[in-house]
Amino acid sequence: EEEGGGGTDDRRERRSERGQELLGSPNPSSSKSLRPQEGDPLTFEGSQGYLRHGKHLGGQRMKPLCDRKPTSSSLVASSTLQSDILAEQLAMESYECMVCCDRVRARDEVWSCPRCYHLFHLRCIGRWAISPAAAVNPDAPLEGWRCPGCRSVATYIPSIYKCHCGCINNPRPRSGAELTVPHGCGELCRKPLGSGSPDSECTHKCQMLCHPGPCPPCPLMIQKKCPCGRSQRLVRCGGASSELLCGAECKKPLKCGRHGCTMECHVGPCPPCKDTVTQTCLCGRSSRSVACASEAHGQHYQCEKMCKRHLDCGKHLCEERCHGGSCPSCSLLPANVRSCPCGAVPIAELLPRGSERTSCLDSVPTCGKTCGRRLACSTSEEAHYCTAKCHEGACPPCARTVGVSCRCGHTSTTLPCVKVQEEAGQVLCQRLCTVMKNCGKHRCNVRCCGSESHICDLICAKKLPCSKHTCMELCHRGRCNQCWEYSYDELKCHCGAEVIYPPIPCGTPPPPCKKICSRMHSCSHPVVHNCHSEAECPPCTTLMEKMCMGGHEMRKNIPCHLIDVSCGHTCDRPLPCQHKCQRLCHKGECLGTGEVCQQPCTSPRKLCQHPCGFPCHPGSPCPDEPCWAKIVLKCPCGRKKESGHCQKAFQALLSEDLGSKMRNLHNGQSIPISIVTPTTLSKKALKCDEECAQMERNMQLAAALDIKDTNQGPESQFTAYLVEQAKTDAKFVCSVEETYRGLVQAVREGDVKVKTHSFPPMKQAQRKVVHELGSFYGLETISYDKDPFRNVIARAIRGRCKLPDVPLTKVVEPVRYWVKSLPQARISAPPGGKAEKKVHDYFSDEEQEFDEILGAK
Repeated sequence: EEEGGGGTDDRRERRSERGQELLGSPNPSSSKSLRPQEGDPLTFEGSQGYLRHGKHLGGQRMKPLCDRKPTSSSLVASSTLQSDILAEQLAMESYECMVCCDRVRARDEVWSCPRCYHLFHLRCIGRWAISPAAAVNPDAPLEGWRCPGCRSVATYIPSIYKCHCGCINNPRPRSGAELTVPHGCGELCRKPLGSGSPDSECTHKCQMLCHPGPCPPCPLMIQKKCPCGRSQRLVRCGGASSELLCGAECKKPLKCGRHGCTMECHVGPCPPCKDTVTQTCLCGRSSRSVACASEAHGQHYQCEKMCKRHLDCGKHLCEERCHGGSCPSCSLLPANVRSCPCGAVPIAELLPRGSERTSCLDSVPTCGKTCGRRLACSTSEEAHYCTAKCHEGACPPCARTVGVSCRCGHTSTTLPCVKVQEEAGQVLCQRLCTVMKNCGKHRCNVRCCGSESHICDLICAKKLPCSKHTCMELCHRGRCNQCWEYSYDELKCHCGAEVIYPPIPCGTPPPPCKKICSRMHSCSHPVVHNCHSEAECPPCTTLMEKMCMGGHEMRKNIPCHLIDVSCGHTCDRPLPCQHKCQRLCHKGECLGTGEVCQQPCTSPRKLCQHPCGFPCHPGSPCPDEPCWAKIVLKCPCGRKKESGHCQKAFQALLSEDLGSKMRNLHNGQSIPISIVTPTTLSKKALKCDEECAQMERNMQLAAALDIKDTNQGPESQFTAYLVEQAKTDAKFVCSVEETYRGLVQAVREGDVKVKTHSFPPMKQAQRKVVHELGSFYGLETISYDKDPFRNVIARAIRGRCKLPDVPLTKVVEPVRYWVKSLPQARISAPPGGKAEKKVHDYFSDEEQEFDEILGAK
């Protein structure tokens, strides 16, 4: 241990901490109830003790001596060996307290278990005695506590420091010429040598100096008789009785008192008698064979039959159970009958004058009155009497009714007395008890329950904190107690460098180890994690290059334990139907078993040349269904626009052309068949109307006069939602635009390539403005968190961000151009339902207004 250096000190500190955890927090109530009183005896019971587990001496582990069966040759050696080892360890201060796992110094106050002779610090054993781990019964602290070494039970807490022999309190450590065993008084031990064994007859005392451990057997030589008492021999007083066996037959009288022991001379009591004897019953009608050593070893026994012997009258039989002695006299003899059966009238008054009963067979006259004999159903509170007329034999059943309450007391009823006697007074109702049992989890549910405690008799069976054993106590409230199982094997880490010494509570995890894990690993990278007790090692996190699952590119900085790496690109592998896989980079086949491609068919239609659009159908023609592709038709000048589905647009144009051609058909003109085929739909266009011609003239005039067209203002580049929000909340929109403008300029003109800005939490409508306006500035915007703390973070990247031509705040301001003073265009609704701006005709008759405008210019 001295060579271990700091590692040994650290290990010792961890042992001490484990001892403190094992002790737990002291229970004041338990400490008070177990406080020793002056003169209280110390009583122990339980198994034999052990020497210090896990203690080394000279490189050899000390084995528990009490596991060995003592023999005549090893009795003295074992006691002396244990005492010598304890004395040597105490002198070298290498003995460790089993509670705190710290060394026992010569100056420490100690206590020795009189059963297993383990030594503990007095303060440690005091704390251990009041801890829950030591209690024999946690609910009854007065039942005592268990020794940590041998688990024997003690009834009081040690509080006085005594020497090994118990003669002196608070012995002082000695040195120099008075060198003795630590914690000893230096005087003769004088403990009774025969106190260790209840069968020992030794009356001598130990003549060794005060020493730890058990006293050796008595060394004096005395004359002793063999166990059977026939011979005697000079032997050691403390020797085993087996050394005195003479080998002759024992012949000691057995407990039966009839036979003698047939075994050879032996130690201990003689076995029970194995002979058998025959017994007859008291009435002599049956017999049986029983062991001589049985408790019923008398000559007679009582059987279950009726006696059936003739009474003294010679005419009636005895009706009593098998009995000894003579049978009672016949109760019907004239000398025994002096009154009527009820006893109210003497028999002499009932017999005719001059007649007498001469035999037990003569009838007994009755008086005719009410019997009145007390019935067996009578109680101390109320007596019931027979109501029948005077009669011979037993009285009939009681005819009265009584009021009784059920067992739980919730129901009262009136029942015949006979029925009450048959049910032994237990009248049960049909009500189920709904009271919760003492565990607080289960209801009583007993029919007509009369209990007051309602103790739950189910087993708890919950998993204990150790997760290995279940609670075997009755169902109870609160948490289960800790597991009472202890291990006396050393608990080591996986590599064996760190050890926890016994006793170890069940469920204790292996000790942490600071050494590098020594297990085999799947990769060749250096191991960076410590030794652990888990079955699987932590994954290797070394960064390396790995090919993506689709084989597109080599990915860098991928942890070693990741097997399936995706590059995030589209798979683009050709499918059997000539489409390309649109899934993100994946492993395995693009289409699973039985799976078909669901991408839209791109084959052109025969009529309109639009893509088919139906799910992929390789090997089969495209279905003949109407085309629902969206198309936009314009007039030649581009003012009029109409959008719709290909099929509907074709039908509308066809109806319009046919209507105009039908008018020409009445005038004798012909209709070309090409107007009814869809192939000409792409070449069709809307016809310009009068407003188109009027707009064309205005454009020519504006070009001539160098007038800008205000109907195509800069607000057309922003969405209607942004324009509306800029008008209603101009301050907020202005602040967002200033932030965006600062981000773009910082990226363009500064040294950074990426710059971010976090907006404060805001409502959903404002976040929408931030997102939509960011797209016009070329910024990336992402929302984080949840309402009401949800905010937006904008990021400007060099090469992607931009500044719009005109800011949104400038668009919504009133334009002070002179064109704004022109008459506003009227809005008309065409037959199609969409409103169109009506273009003002500058060549109208409003010459005066036009001249004023030119004059102002």
